[in-house]
Amino acid sequence: MTEREVLEQQLGELTRSLPTDHLDAVELATIAGLAARTGLRGRAMDKAEQWRDGKGWSLITAVLDEDDFHELIDDLEEALNKEDTDGDKVEELLFDFDDLVAGAAWAGRESKAEPAVVRLMSLVADRSEDFAASAELAAELWGLDAVQRNPALYRYLAEISRIGS
Repeated sequence: MTEREVLEQQLGELTRSLPTDHLDAVELATIAGLAARTGLRGRAMDKAEQWRDGKGWSLITAVLDEDDFHELIDDLEEALNKEDTDGDKVEELLFDFDDLVAGAAWAGRESKAEPAVVRLMSLVADRSEDFAASAELAAELWGLDAVQRNPALYRYLAEISRIGS
């Protein structure tokens, strides 16, 4: 299965019974955001968008706030500051952050991610060697049309993709 097919399947499952709690709301926003980035359309996406624009809005706004993004960057900083930096952990945290950013973009909450994006850009500048393993995937994501339509939000992907060049 391709990533898009996996996301389509996950989104279909999540929209069968729409979220009523904050944790499930973040999961749906994240999966919908990642799926939207691939250009996915269809019944499940339509249902997710209707939920987002209706009953889901209060759940999304309660959880997709600056603290969620800063928490991931705090975890990333902690991983980078360990004596033996674990490259796999750095990559996992980076793309967890990216997943959440995709969810925020889908939910219209980009401004909540921006302060953490600034922090991430600083980490990438200071510790570029620790992000080198992520350069190929960052370049692939940077090339997506949806990402290109919001380059300021996703500028960390551009910066990381250049590390491998």
